[in-house]
Amino acid sequence: MAEAFRSERVPYLRVILEIPEIRYQREPEALIDTGFTQGAAVPAELLPPGVAALSDAPIRLADGELRYVPAYLAAVRIGATRIDFVSIFEMGNEPIIGLDINTQFRVTIDHAVSMTFEP
Repeated sequence: MAEAFRSERVPYLRVILEIPEIRYQREPEALIDTGFTQGAAVPAELLPPGVAALSDAPIRLADGELRYVPAYLAAVRIGATRIDFVSIFEMGNEPIIGLDINTQFRVTIDHAVSMTFEP
């Protein structure tokens, strides 16, 4: 059984993002965003230049605007737990982890002091 993973930088969590087809791996601190219903988003500067996205996918923003953004098929690791077949979108100005990933865990926020992710 996988162990719980803890972050003391609420609401940020160190994650490993992997896009195997382009040999991409980064370990950013990502914002845990319960308003983002997709997998993950990363700013363009965290992706290798010149690599074609799998597709342009529709994303509905918080203000209701529909925008098409480059999307990649990826894996995400939080602690020892790996989640395959996650969509990563090229957008925004900081890495974020959305509900498609967050809901794979029991998340406990302890008085804004720490967050624990249990598989």
